[in-house]
Amino acid sequence: MRRWNNALFIYPYKTPKKFNYYNLFPPLGLEYIATAVMDLVDKITIIDMRYETEPISKFLHSADVIGINMNWPHQRDITLSLLDQIPEETTVILGGIHATQIVGELLETNPRIDIIVRGDGEEIARNIFSGKPLSEIDGISYYQSGRIVHNPPRKSSKKIEIYPDRSLRRYKYQHRTPLGFSFGLDTIMSSRGCPFRCEFCTHRLNALGETRGWSYKSAELVVEEIKSIDAKVIIFSDDNFMVDMKRVERICDLLIAQDIKKLLSLEARIDIAYYPDILKKMRKAGFRIVAYGIESAQDKTLQRIGKGFTTQQIKEAFKILRKFKMINIGYFIVGYIGEDEKDMLEIPSFAHSLGLDFIVLSELRALKYSPLRKIVENTPGYHIDEKNDRVYSEQYPLSQIMSILRRIIKEFYTPAQYFRIIKKIIRSNLLFQPIAVKGLIIATLVSYLEKFFKRRFLYLT
Repeated sequence: MRRWNNALFIYPYKTPKKFNYYNLFPPLGLEYIATAVMDLVDKITIIDMRYETEPISKFLHSADVIGINMNWPHQRDITLSLLDQIPEETTVILGGIHATQIVGELLETNPRIDIIVRGDGEEIARNIFSGKPLSEIDGISYYQSGRIVHNPPRKSSKKIEIYPDRSLRRYKYQHRTPLGFSFGLDTIMSSRGCPFRCEFCTHRLNALGETRGWSYKSAELVVEEIKSIDAKVIIFSDDNFMVDMKRVERICDLLIAQDIKKLLSLEARIDIAYYPDILKKMRKAGFRIVAYGIESAQDKTLQRIGKGFTTQQIKEAFKILRKFKMINIGYFIVGYIGEDEKDMLEIPSFAHSLGLDFIVLSELRALKYSPLRKIVENTPGYHIDEKNDRVYSEQYPLSQIMSILRRIIKEFYTPAQYFRIIKKIIRSNLLFQPIAVKGLIIATLVSYLEKFFKRRFLYLT
């Protein structure tokens, strides 16, 4: 028996005036939930407040149940303002990383919230929408007879059996570069979690800080999803796409066999340098952009993080990786515990020595359940900005860290580096378009990527 007929799912957002990394991608998590319950309701509407032109009130009063995704702290205020507009008789369900992390606080201060889904939500949502008693659903918190109830955590499934139905979208996700060229861009998550134990990272944990296993889609399902995507540029948002290299190879084999032409991007560890045969297949399958979590130019930092490699091993890996003519991006953390300004300013020269095309910088963050948080709290002279979890020290306050970030960017992105990027794009056959239009696309792509990677670190809060 159905509980509701008309379900509304909302991605809450107040679009900033400046470029924002989070504005680039569709709300994939929300789309997973909507897809999981689409056979349990008569009507589903997904509202992305970054793109919606109609007033939100038009949708709030016609729904039986409203699901709101709150992944990030900056979505909290707009979410709370939405609660005040929702009719009393409408069931309100919250989910997302940030909602899970502050579940107790949210329910204590906002009785208008009926249920909060903690962690992966597809199976939980099906239980709720099918009318299963709340007391029997693991992984939720809710009100019962005026008191807050936290059911036991739900174990993550090993296999991911669905992918988002993109026909539910109300918007065409087109992204415009600074020179006016637009292109479709989409994301795909082929797995969740990561088995590695980097000190600063929470990918191996769920939103409650509990260890979670690595879950994945079969290679066949991944390729089926890719075929369902209209966009020509697809970014894999996996925490660690390369956990099972046999699966990676199978995905490549299927893409090649079916002659699927997409420009694919992913994040990886430098360990993939040990699989040159698979790298060849990845390039042939359409993987053209790879981002690596390098994190530091200092061995002492890599050791304390637990990355499992040294700066010399990184250099040896990139001797191999450069041969495959992909766009290589390096992620670096600026201001790690124990690093001084000299250490931080070695990033540009180290990145150039690796042959990186772009670098992405971020401040050190100690998320709520990160192992790093207790370390920072117990390290004299270091502190955590509770508003956004950024780490700073008495020697290097946040303002100085930002100044060093800008200097690193300036020293890396020289005119020679931009020339190198353009030459790399031309030689790497990054684009599948006819040669007549490649010049314009290359110019706009470089301009776009410059803006993307130079500003991303400024707007992560």
